Amino acid sequence: MTPDKFLARSKQQLMDMKQIKRKHVAVGVLASEASKRVYESGADVLQVAAANEFGTKTIPQRSFLVMPQELKAPEISKFIRVQLGKVLEGREVKKGLGLIGVFVTNVSVDAFDTGGFGKWPVLDDKTIEAKGSSAPLIDTGTLKNSVTYEVR
Repeated sequence: MTPDKFLARSKQQLMDMKQIKRKHVAVGVLASEASKRVYESGADVLQVAAANEFGTKTIPQRSFLVMPQELKAPEISKFIRVQLGKVLEGREVKKGLGLIGVFVTNVSVDAFDTGGFGKWPVLDDKTIEAKGSSAPLIDTGTLKNSVTYEVR
């Protein structure tokens, strides 16, 4: 690599690092989209998400955001390092952050398919009978399909 090309690449890397510093990826049930989806009960997806993520007096906690991300932190960290390395090699910052968003979103979505990676409390018999399924948090798929990301 010539000195001029090295200087140009170094300047680009500095600009990319500054851009990364100003941006972040939000993953979850984003308010901008969640309020558009309403259940038959009248509750919107954000209300249902909060009730399940944190639990209430009548709903046990079934974290589909924080717990899966904590559980899968080593894999997420490794993926982030790889993507940031690719940004420094020339990948567009927004694309790298978007790929991180997709990866972390998929971790949360996988929680729905695995019963919170086996950590969610099982449904009680009355609930199973009423809904006709033993799968926690999956009735219509509305909540699961509301987990998304946004590069900000």
